[in-house]
Amino acid sequence: MHTNTLYDLASVSKMFGVNYAIQKLVTDEKLDIDTRVVDILGDEFAKGILNISYKHLGKINPATMREWKSSITVRDVLCHKAGFPPVVHYHDKNYDLSALKHDDKASNPLYTGNDGSELTRTKTLDAICRTPLMYRPRTRIVYSDVDYMLLCFVIEKVTGQRLDEYMRENFWRPMNLTHITYNPLKNRFTRDDIAATELNGNTRGGQITFSGIRKYTLQGEVHDEKAFHSMGGISGHAGLFSNAEDIAKLASVMLNGGYGTHKFFSRNVIDTFTSPQNDTSANWGIGWYREAEDQRVWYFGTQSPSYAIGHQGWTGTLVMIDPSRNLVIAYLTNKINSPSMKGYTSSKGFNASWFTSSTLGFVPQILSIGMDSNKDVNAQLMSLLADMAGESVKLINKKAGRTHPSVLNAKSKIDLLLRRAKASGMKEYVTEAERLNRMIAK
Repeated sequence: MHTNTLYDLASVSKMFGVNYAIQKLVTDEKLDIDTRVVDILGDEFAKGILNISYKHLGKINPATMREWKSSITVRDVLCHKAGFPPVVHYHDKNYDLSALKHDDKASNPLYTGNDGSELTRTKTLDAICRTPLMYRPRTRIVYSDVDYMLLCFVIEKVTGQRLDEYMRENFWRPMNLTHITYNPLKNRFTRDDIAATELNGNTRGGQITFSGIRKYTLQGEVHDEKAFHSMGGISGHAGLFSNAEDIAKLASVMLNGGYGTHKFFSRNVIDTFTSPQNDTSANWGIGWYREAEDQRVWYFGTQSPSYAIGHQGWTGTLVMIDPSRNLVIAYLTNKINSPSMKGYTSSKGFNASWFTSSTLGFVPQILSIGMDSNKDVNAQLMSLLADMAGESVKLINKKAGRTHPSVLNAKSKIDLLLRRAKASGMKEYVTEAERLNRMIAK
């Protein structure tokens, strides 16, 4: 890798694609987020809804479902309160829609194809319109990729442009950003310019399968299956590639609404989108993650203010914005491009997911400690190291063998703690390291 290496940003794309586009449209008075989706996409959005029951929900009267869907606003979708399932695999013809999982014996009534063509993309919009809701809108927050796939189509309807075209014209070119794009292999970049994303395609080391699944090392193609197969690489929930510098520049627009001589967002729009949704969901703005009294410590650490915002991506990416320090952190890794472990299909199923580098919050934690004091911070850093070592030991599964990456990760931190404690004469940390070593030995 080098400083210009592009990374698959995964869900970080949600903020710096869809959210940015909508925030600018609101600033330019071209969109009101309290507009109903049916008033943008047409009545088809609430007609022809598939009459199926999700296993946890039971049957909902079709008329009630149409009423629910007709009421959904753009704000509801941005806030993950629209009622959609967290994920639907429109690209998998053997997807059990009622259980939301692959089943070789199932037939997916919302299958749209998996070739990423324009026709498949159009069919995917139709399938989203036919997708039944899982719960009454505005009654709960359920983080959903379907929400931001839908918002991509909303933006394209309002602007008359593809999402990538709108972003290029309204943000990337004015800001002179040269290392940010969707579909990088189709936009002058080569595989060597891009960090690989998963060794064995989307298979999690052969543990997942569906018709058309990619089994080769992914490099330059969006990792997310829905973005690749259903949306042609251009989607609201995933698809954006960038190097750290360009995504940091783009993120800095949230500090004051502009970049150089260009103004993109009004202060009112920034405040509206980053304020807490309400007292019970203060860790959410409108689309944005919020620190909110240490509710996002895994991503933002414990030293960030409650109004710090950002987002993380499944591939190992993080962008955090801290207005109090005039600080933007763009931290990009490709942690899932490492061997996968049997029995896991989530992001924790990759060896590197257990390493310190994939614990995204440690980066803002260390930077915050260093930026907030002109004094010697070694004592604080030692305390942080001891905490990190202790937390790593807690994460070890009782059945994990000595070579499990969680064990190796904990041992490396304990070893570092022990060596630094001995070198600095901090006997209390020597004692702590020895205690943690005994816990691992058991």
